[in-house]
Amino acid sequence: MKKYFQDMPIKESVISVFGSGNSINNMPSSEVEQIKQHSFMITMNYAPIKLVGHVNMWSDKKVSTWLNDFYAKRDKNNIFLARERAFRNSNLPLYGKVDYWFDEKREKLGGNYTIVWLLQLLEKYFPQKKVLVFGLDMQVIDNKRSKWYDDHTDYDRAKRGNVRIERKLNLCANQMDRYLRNKEMFINCTKDSMYEGFTKSTWQTIIG
Repeated sequence: MKKYFQDMPIKESVISVFGSGNSINNMPSSEVEQIKQHSFMITMNYAPIKLVGHVNMWSDKKVSTWLNDFYAKRDKNNIFLARERAFRNSNLPLYGKVDYWFDEKREKLGGNYTIVWLLQLLEKYFPQKKVLVFGLDMQVIDNKRSKWYDDHTDYDRAKRGNVRIERKLNLCANQMDRYLRNKEMFINCTKDSMYEGFTKSTWQTIIG
């Protein structure tokens, strides 16, 4: 029997979400480890390259293929949360290692970005918790890079092609504004973030 997001036990009062903004590159590993020790840490997509949280979440079939190869050479070191459609028509061995699932249609989630879906799920099932969001930069570095893992995999660069990254970031921000109702539970811990929809603060203020 499949387990879904609402079945996930999260006892910690604080949840930390690590997005893909380049600001994560500036975070000392000691700080990341301290945040993990004092909160329930959720990372996304290619995060296992450098970030090992309690949970890694992804929604794209291409990410499933990449993670399948990544973990073929490594032991599983966190909980896997995947979108069911990320394995459609796929026989990847990684499928059998997924602990929890989500389906945006089943949950009636709006938008089409992984972080937008995740924040809606947290809002729905854990509304009493504080959620610290890292890497929510909403800005482009060197007119090319918007994600910290652009230096480690060319998948997103190839997919984007000539698409304006700024437009994609604006769409993501607009979706958070549109679909999130309980914005008070989210704290933007990215100092130079261009997104103004959440209260900004430092993680030390909340869990330091």
